[in-house]
Amino acid sequence: MYFHIQHIIGDPTFLVGPNASYHAGAIDGQEWQSPEAFATIQKLAPSLPHLKPLLVAFFKGAAQTWKHFTSEFAPGGLIDEATQQEHDLAWMLPTNDINEGALGSFHVMMHWQPQLTLIGYNAQAMFFHNNTEALMKKYFVEPEDYKFIHSAA
Repeated sequence: MYFHIQHIIGDPTFLVGPNASYHAGAIDGQEWQSPEAFATIQKLAPSLPHLKPLLVAFFKGAAQTWKHFTSEFAPGGLIDEATQQEHDLAWMLPTNDINEGALGSFHVMMHWQPQLTLIGYNAQAMFFHNNTEALMKKYFVEPEDYKFIHSAA
């Protein structure tokens, strides 16, 4: 990644230029996630005289940050030298907010089912999270089992 960033700093026409394409501009060589946005930027680029200098400045900052965040992964670095036990002990959530995934799910669910109450959402979320259906199939053998749950609800 660092070398790709340096490549763009040296010649930003790989991203913004008459022959720019994802083949050279994207680090993975895969097509842009939004080809329409890329085409729009290419169309506007000639009328934006500060675009290339701003792009270079952005990537210079990104290069410094990239070195800072990846130094511990380098051979001989803290992460490279850590034992499996140390890796396991260092595990942390992938986001800063433990509720981020749940809040996102809630937002999507409320979009599709705006009549749903918070209690209904929580019950549904717990049903799927705890694999309640498998428990019910295993232990609910009498119709009274279902009637009890329905009356409690």
